[in-house]
Amino acid sequence: MGVVITGENLEEGAIAIFGGVAAETLLGPGPGELTAYVPVLAPGLVALHVEGADGSTSEPVAFTVLDAPIFLRGDANLDESVDISDPVRVLLYLFAGGEVTCEDAADANDDERVDLTDAVFILDYLFRAGAAPPRPSRQAGADLTGDGTIGCSEGLPI
Repeated sequence: MGVVITGENLEEGAIAIFGGVAAETLLGPGPGELTAYVPVLAPGLVALHVEGADGSTSEPVAFTVLDAPIFLRGDANLDESVDISDPVRVLLYLFAGGEVTCEDAADANDDERVDLTDAVFILDYLFRAGAAPPRPSRQAGADLTGDGTIGCSEGLPI
């Protein structure tokens, strides 16, 4: 999930910086707002500021990075990539007693359950140019959108 940052003069090209690490940053959802996807950082307080496309920099504010498991959605085997081994891992988990230590990662379509549709979703993404798994998918991150139904007993190392 993204963090919505509000302020003045937020324009295309502005970047949110968390503890010295640039975040994927998008304009919106409304005027005067940016959505920033928190990069993988150790839990605790970090400084957050915004750098404008014109070189301007906002005053830093304190931001708390939560202690949450880090993963890539669709990476069911936690090898830091989404590939053919991931739908195989989901199928082994569902039908052959295989292990999944991060159900959030195996939940490729982010519907808060691991089922056959997750394996199909990953295969569609890999081989038929289907939709990419929802965030965190392009870069590792935490699942801040879930309702807590599923989770991770293990995530990627930070």
